[in-house]
Parts: sequence; structure tokens; C-alpha cells
Amino acid sequence: MRRVNGHRHGHCETTGVLTGPEKAVIFLLSLDEKVAGPIVAELGEEELRKLRMVASTMREVPKHAIEDTYKEFVDQS
Repeated sequence: MRRVNGHRHGHCETTGVLTGPEKAVIFLLSLDEKVAGPIVAELGEEELRKLRMVASTMREVPKHAIEDTYKEFVDQS
């Protein structure tokens, strides 16, 4: 596991150890491009830069991470 700016990146065991930006990357990449496009369009340049950096460092995401991330999103909505 690599550390970038003091945060763990590169290997995700469960959504409990995923950072917020890692969850955002998983969520956005799991969406259809037509759905994700308008969401990404609302993000600022710094937010996009951070998500790109996080996405480039993520290596392994368990299959259940997408489902867990969706569940957490719905629970907090």
C-alpha cells in the first residue's frame, strides 16, 4: 500500500478503509457516462485533479466495494 499526502492508496479491503475521494472515484466510475457526465461537470478543477490523482493510485478494489459505497451513499442521503 502506498501513502500519498499521508493517505493510504493502492489497496482497498472494504469501504470502511476507503477515503472519501476513493469512494467518489468508485461511485463515478461505476455510473454510465451519461449519468456521470453532469456530475463531473459540476466539479471544480481542484476536485477533478484530486479525483484523478486518487484514481491513478488505486490498484485493487474488491467487488463488494461498489455495492458498499452505493449503500453508504443511500444511507446518508
